[in-house]
Amino acid sequence: MRTADGGPARELPTGPAAELPWVELTDSEIALALRNPLAARAHVARRSWPEDVVAAVGENAVQVRVRPPLAPLQVPLPDVLWSSAMERVVLGAANDIIERLRDFRPASLEPHVALLPLDAMRSYLRMSVVRVVRAVELLRQRGVEGGEVLEVGSWFGSFALSLRRLGYDVVACDRYSSYGDAFESHLELLQREGVRIVPMTRDDELEQIRELGSFDIVLAGAVIEHVPHTPRSLLEPLFKAVRPGGLLVLDTPNVARYWNRKVLARGETIFQPLEDQYSCEPPWEGHHREYTAGELRWMLEQVGCEEVEVEFLDYNMLQFEELSAEHTECLAAIVEDPSQSDILLGAGRRPVSG
Repeated sequence: MRTADGGPARELPTGPAAELPWVELTDSEIALALRNPLAARAHVARRSWPEDVVAAVGENAVQVRVRPPLAPLQVPLPDVLWSSAMERVVLGAANDIIERLRDFRPASLEPHVALLPLDAMRSYLRMSVVRVVRAVELLRQRGVEGGEVLEVGSWFGSFALSLRRLGYDVVACDRYSSYGDAFESHLELLQREGVRIVPMTRDDELEQIRELGSFDIVLAGAVIEHVPHTPRSLLEPLFKAVRPGGLLVLDTPNVARYWNRKVLARGETIFQPLEDQYSCEPPWEGHHREYTAGELRWMLEQVGCEEVEVEFLDYNMLQFEELSAEHTECLAAIVEDPSQSDILLGAGRRPVSG
């Protein structure tokens, strides 16, 4: 038996699990689930099982049954949800980036670059606070509280700006040479804050990455799902850009997420709208492939990483001020089974030798 992220799992206890009662989420567990479903699940497990069972099996392995909270459910305000000093820095960076959307010039982008409406982009940037927070938490858990960071696929700069304000030295690269002046205001902000910008194009980006040198952290958020053919073409240069002992960090949509399972159950596609891809002139820049937790773990190991971990996070519900019944059902589902969360966050260390 293996866990959702591909690692070994202990056998679940039998008998009492089948009769386990429904558990109501507390307010603090609801808030925690919005940022870390696995941590919320651990809270629920400790309330659902005797201490000796949890100690023997592990709080992440015992079964839990979670009753969906009553809807509509008010989502905590951002300054309540993100209350630590680090989280306030990340939230402030997101707000500064969102404010500059007024100067965003999408007409300058190449026709095949997929864009959301401005309101949807604001929501996406607000939702992405949890992606940045969880990435910073991962770095700190790995003992990396500073150093040089290369972010590949920086787009508006959510990770780059936050990491710079948290004391990291950051190089941010994307296909800015192909984007005209669309991101001019955002790039001015990043440069003013001390982020080094490396504009790239589709034709030269991999070669430029190879020429940038080595870094303590190489980060690519929401990138590998856009790579056609094989992700190896991107992952190998990223791994080689990591210094021995440094970290390669990726996040990407979870193909096994709750909403995909619901869509498939209706007999509908989980891929992006066919009419968008069918009508697009090459290259298609949508999602070529999304991955499971086990696949992300395998890719990091395949490229040469050790100490690989894959975590789950969910950001879909952070776009709302209150949750409907279908979203509270999702919230309960990801606490019961975090492998249904929206996003995978994976990290591995480059060996010191070899």
